[in-house]
Amino acid sequence: MLSLDCTNIYLSSCVIFLAQAFDIELSFSHLLSILLILMVTSKGAVGVTG
Repeated sequence: MLSLDCTNIYLSSCVIFLAQAFDIELSFSHLLSILLILMVTSKGAVGVTG
């Protein structure tokens, strides 16, 4: 089972990777909003197995 920190780091690194792969520039405010949204959405990911 993943912890909240690992899930949040994993999801945010995926978003940043996809933005770089599709050549989309993310400003600091975009990165901050992505981090805040993923902090909220990763709360429910711990209860989901596999």
